[in-house]
Amino acid sequence: MPERAVVTLADYVESSLDVLRREAPRHFAELRRQLGARVVSVTAFGGEQFALDLGATPPWVKSSCVADLLVRLEDGALAAFAGGELSFEAALDSGSASIQGDVDDVVHFTEALRAWLHGALRSPSFPGLELPTLKGARE
Repeated sequence: MPERAVVTLADYVESSLDVLRREAPRHFAELRRQLGARVVSVTAFGGEQFALDLGATPPWVKSSCVADLLVRLEDGALAAFAGGELSFEAALDSGSASIQGDVDDVVHFTEALRAWLHGALRSPSFPGLELPTLKGARE
């Protein structure tokens, strides 16, 4: 199956979920279990916005909508996070990332993020998904 072109952060997230589903199904199932029907709105890359809804059928990344959680990431933080140079918790502490929502939803989101990261480490195709914008932000 040919991989979709990765141009935006939304493309990257959708492609990474496809890879995770195929190559690390246990981690993908944990990601879906943690998020359940929660919808996560993400804003990054100078205003790019999308919603992540794993309670629905693919595509899981949609245009922005009413969400249970709001996540905002600065460009530099996202590049450092994706490169393993910064944890999500450190990004929150530094103010380069923010998350808004009920405490229970935030906890489930961070556990879902952990499942995504563990699955990414076990997926041979993941390194090929590097987002060009992230690559430029680290150079």
